[in-house]
Amino acid sequence: MYLKDGVFYCKITRPGQKPLYFCLGANRKAARAKEAEIRFRVLNDPAFFDKSQVKPLTISELLERFEIGFSLSRVKKGFKKEQTMKNEKYLITVLNRHLGKIQIRNLTPQMLEEYEQIREKEGVSTIPVNHELGLLKRAYKWAKERENLISSTPFSKYDLPQGDRQRVRFLKDWEEKQLFDVLSQPQNRLLLQFVTIFHETLIRPINLCELELSQLHMQEGFLFIGKTKNGEPNLVPLSANAFQTFE
Repeated sequence: MYLKDGVFYCKITRPGQKPLYFCLGANRKAARAKEAEIRFRVLNDPAFFDKSQVKPLTISELLERFEIGFSLSRVKKGFKKEQTMKNEKYLITVLNRHLGKIQIRNLTPQMLEEYEQIREKEGVSTIPVNHELGLLKRAYKWAKERENLISSTPFSKYDLPQGDRQRVRFLKDWEEKQLFDVLSQPQNRLLLQFVTIFHETLIRPINLCELELSQLHMQEGFLFIGKTKNGEPNLVPLSANAFQTFE
């Protein structure tokens, strides 16, 4: 195991083949546990290297690796601002809600077009959708060219939605603080709760307005927003702030 730009990695060399690199995260204790698990698999599974190449990886897991292995590394080197990485977290939350469970090898251009349509029905313009899918495109390029996780990318046959390519306007830290200072006044108590939940979960405003108590699962820590087109439950995890607000 070795440390590079604040992130731990391990390298497994295969005789006569390219080595495999594993991103273990920024926490030393968790990284050692992951490394121990990998070593155990190497020693006890003769087919480890073959299986490691075809191990299913979801888009949610890819974005997590991309965030730790690429974005965090660039922040450490001074090539990316911390605020930019913070903004990416918002985009990742939205992407995971709609695409997170899909295996990266199964994502198709048609699915990306359907994603556009879903976001359009949610009342979202092409500007944020361009940034959301632009981030996913960069993650796929990183997975293909830097990590050898995939051999092809669906973005080679898909064009990002166009329109005004201006930057998405995120609140700066001092603006966010100023907003919540105003909302913290007694007369804005209910509005503060609404904005806090919307800020923490990023669910559609209409879903928040129509939310019923039966959709709130406090013990499990998630909101049930309904079912997707595939019939799977659409679950939104609750952050600590959202949980406290609902409580």
